[in-house]
Amino acid sequence: MKGHYSEMVDDIIKKLEDLVKMVNESRSLREEEDLEHTKMGQQAKNKSMVLQKKEDELKRRVMRLARINHQALGTFIRLTDYMILETLVKINQSSTDLILNEMAREGKEKKCFIQTFVDFNDTGVFFNPAVGDVTEKFAKELEAMLSVTADFTRVT
Repeated sequence: MKGHYSEMVDDIIKKLEDLVKMVNESRSLREEEDLEHTKMGQQAKNKSMVLQKKEDELKRRVMRLARINHQALGTFIRLTDYMILETLVKINQSSTDLILNEMAREGKEKKCFIQTFVDFNDTGVFFNPAVGDVTEKFAKELEAMLSVTADFTRVT
């Protein structure tokens, strides 16, 4: 489970890195356009004033949107991190609830997931595997679930 979840988080991190790169590139668009504007000064003079004003207004709106996107980037990444952590905690919680509900279930619908053999003799009752072994393995599974949550790579 830990390996699969780590792959998913790494994929999300790669996509976020691409997003950060795209947002940063969108902010530098104006410098390139200003340079192009200077080179093509004669052609720009041939445009009508109305068309030139519309283009300038559109460029201002695009640059304002790029600034807003850049400012919101940190909040978006932090939100993504919280969502990943929340999802992992929910997976662990639902898995634990599923195990506990199955253990508490009675009747024919109860699924067998721990097989034990019981031996009765003069000295007492013996379980194979021993009760301690079963509880130890169960405790290790729960600890592994917690360690996955504690050790996962944070997006921030």
